Amino acid sequence: MVKLVVVADDFTGALDTGIKFAEAGAQTQVILKPDFGMEEIRPDSEVLIVDAETRHLDGEAAYHIVYDLVRRCKNYGIKYFYKKTDSALRGNVGSELSAVSDAAGCSVSFVPALPKLNRITKDGIQYIDGVPVADSLFGRDPFEPVTKSAVAEVIHEGTGIEVVVVKNCKQIKRAERRAIYVYDAKSNLEMENIARELKDTLGLEATAGCAGFADCLTKVIDFSHKREVEIRRVKNLLIVCGSVNEITKRQIKYAEKAGFRRISLNVVQKLQPGYFETEEARSFLNDFYRKCSQGMPVIMDVFSHDDAVEEAAAYGRLVGVAEENIRECIVNRLGEFIDLWLGFGVDGALSLSGGDTVYAFLQRKGCKDIRPVCEIMPGAVLFETKVGERTMQVVSKSGGFGNESIFVEIADKMMVGGVV
Repeated sequence: MVKLVVVADDFTGALDTGIKFAEAGAQTQVILKPDFGMEEIRPDSEVLIVDAETRHLDGEAAYHIVYDLVRRCKNYGIKYFYKKTDSALRGNVGSELSAVSDAAGCSVSFVPALPKLNRITKDGIQYIDGVPVADSLFGRDPFEPVTKSAVAEVIHEGTGIEVVVVKNCKQIKRAERRAIYVYDAKSNLEMENIARELKDTLGLEATAGCAGFADCLTKVIDFSHKREVEIRRVKNLLIVCGSVNEITKRQIKYAEKAGFRRISLNVVQKLQPGYFETEEARSFLNDFYRKCSQGMPVIMDVFSHDDAVEEAAAYGRLVGVAEENIRECIVNRLGEFIDLWLGFGVDGALSLSGGDTVYAFLQRKGCKDIRPVCEIMPGAVLFETKVGERTMQVVSKSGGFGNESIFVEIADKMMVGGVV
């Protein structure tokens, strides 16, 4: 029987939250569409993780998808809901929190901090590495810059619902009116205290936050199962980075210095229609195969140079790709390269960076059975899925997560003999 439904706006968010419950022993099921049929829920599932794919939708569309999902699940008899949000406050935060509140008919307790990655909430302001989020790298994101650091202001971009900032969890008491309650938190211990206080006061019917607070909920919700974790080491690792986040760029450069083979796609390789029929493509694919056969991890990324985003927009106009479709075209092209890699028949695993990249891969290959295995590194989740008759190990990482050495550390844990 499902105890809790987690609603995420992209796949990496779904997975890095779902793994917290899986590691706590909950029977965890991941579903890739918000309009799933209730018959698709496994009888033994305790936590249902739903990727609603609303990150890049407008606020109104996101509201209706989340509202309909929560309402259907509530009518089905499910009592508890967790709205997974981005720790940098990207996406339709206000619209989706409002949708959960309206559909569940109660206040939402929102704990957006992730102290494990130095992302905290103080006086209602979200900080990344000690800097207000709007002044951090996320404020300069080329696709979805975060322009406000006050959590209440971010919420009010998408809804008019009342927002109450709670600076001390001892202030928590039963809500007299429906609202979004935003909790300050600077440490995991503070978040654990918030979870315990909520259980005894407001209740856990509707909570929200990133993977950090989800981890705290596992300590106040009882799951009784035990599980074994096994990482199967492989001879080949392909790291595909569809994210253009500055953090990802630093991670790629670090791995390249460590000896990883790097392939940076130029604008033609990313966007030219019919690219694989060209003479250049044949030469490029031979080089791709050669790099994958050298026993070192291979990185494929979209950073051909610092002006790659602007160059893609200009080239898109030249070949008839609208600017709003460029991201989708690049993700699809990365999927084509992954198909080619799978065709090499290597004993390998994938590491995919960027929620769009991961989701597109799973949709492209028709993956339905997704089993979270473990959080292999903070911010990076290993899962297994069937690709045809083959069981693949895939690491999913949000573009904005992880230290500079994360790709090296993932490869060291995944590859035969390690790399360090």
